[in-house]
Amino acid sequence: MQFHLHPICIVFISNGVVSYWKKSEDLKVWVKEMRKLPPPKDSVAEEYIKADYDFVYKGEEKQQEIDKSIWFKLGNYERQDKPFYEYCIPTKPYKTILSIIWED
Repeated sequence: MQFHLHPICIVFISNGVVSYWKKSEDLKVWVKEMRKLPPPKDSVAEEYIKADYDFVYKGEEKQQEIDKSIWFKLGNYERQDKPFYEYCIPTKPYKTILSIIWED
């Protein structure tokens, strides 16, 4: 994030609950309040939790297209969702997920 290579948001999930998130300054989104809550419905992170932190996707398909509104608030000027991407790194022994979210 500090290298500013691409605007991203990183979400850390522990035991099925969002612990914290951080976004790069150049990612112009409003993050929904989600600390101490499970990841949003239809997020890739939710899929990994349902799979007991096992790998759900392999290779190129690890990068899944999602709607912006899954993790972020839509602005008043936005009439429809935009495609974003989510890539998750689960660690089964610790029951954690690092979720990386970005717009293409």
